[in-house]
Amino acid sequence: MELKHLLVSDADATTTIADGATDPARSLYFKVTSGVSLTATRTLTIAPNTVSKVFIIENATSGSQDIAISQGSGANVTVPNGGVKIIYTDGAGSGAAVVDALTDLSVADSLTLQGPTLTIGDATAEDTKIVFDGNAQDYYVGLDDSADDLVIGLGSTVGTTPGISIDENQFVTMPKKVTASTSANISQVALTSSSNAVAWDARAAANAFYSTTENTTFSAPSNAVEGAIILSK
Repeated sequence: MELKHLLVSDADATTTIADGATDPARSLYFKVTSGVSLTATRTLTIAPNTVSKVFIIENATSGSQDIAISQGSGANVTVPNGGVKIIYTDGAGSGAAVVDALTDLSVADSLTLQGPTLTIGDATAEDTKIVFDGNAQDYYVGLDDSADDLVIGLGSTVGTTPGISIDENQFVTMPKKVTASTSANISQVALTSSSNAVAWDARAAANAFYSTTENTTFSAPSNAVEGAIILSK
């Protein structure tokens, strides 16, 4: 059973669970819809504030807005538009709180996601990561939010002992030696001159060449990196 149209207008609302009587609000699953398009985050309060219960709540409201689930003056849980959360109310009276039941979820065995997208993070300024917990060594794949880099590294702390870093310009940094079992190919980039002068960004063109047709001045490269090559002919 599901409960619909809890937000009849573009305003906060309260649903009260009937005591000892049949009531859709006693359902496990709430599909929250709205009679109008919401213009801001609206709060849905579950009453009475002494009820301790688990709910599965889907935000199917119109207007692309979040909804906040509340019970008292304690913490709320925000359900993003189009999202579903499992929550519970603690029933603590006027100070009652709503808690995300899946916070710090631990799965004992395999976990399968039957969908094309896994999103980690909520757009706040913090590092996010997947940690591979090994016997002798741990490794991580994570977003170093302060540097805006995607990092693969040793250990579990994002930004420390990186093996590969990719920045927002898609430049890749590998601080240690790279070994190729057969060969390595670095695409060659043609440079052009302006007023008989060549500007070379060694990071953007690590393997550069320039075909000389006149007396030309080569300036010191910008973004100089060790091992960059320029060929002039």
